[in-house]
Amino acid sequence: MTGEGNVAHLTHLFGILGGWACLRFSEPVVQVIERAATAHETQKARKAVEELQSREEFFD
Repeated sequence: MTGEGNVAHLTHLFGILGGWACLRFSEPVVQVIERAATAHETQKARKAVEELQSREEFFD
């Protein structure tokens, strides 16, 4: 790591580190994303139910 090409050496080293981190932590990240998506879908469903209930109350 001496001389003119330090940037290229560091880039490759950080690329290796980043690749390792992706492999090591990819499953937990996927689980977090799935949980967030499920929470979002649940929130949309609750909002739709509330909308339907308010319409029913209006027409009753």
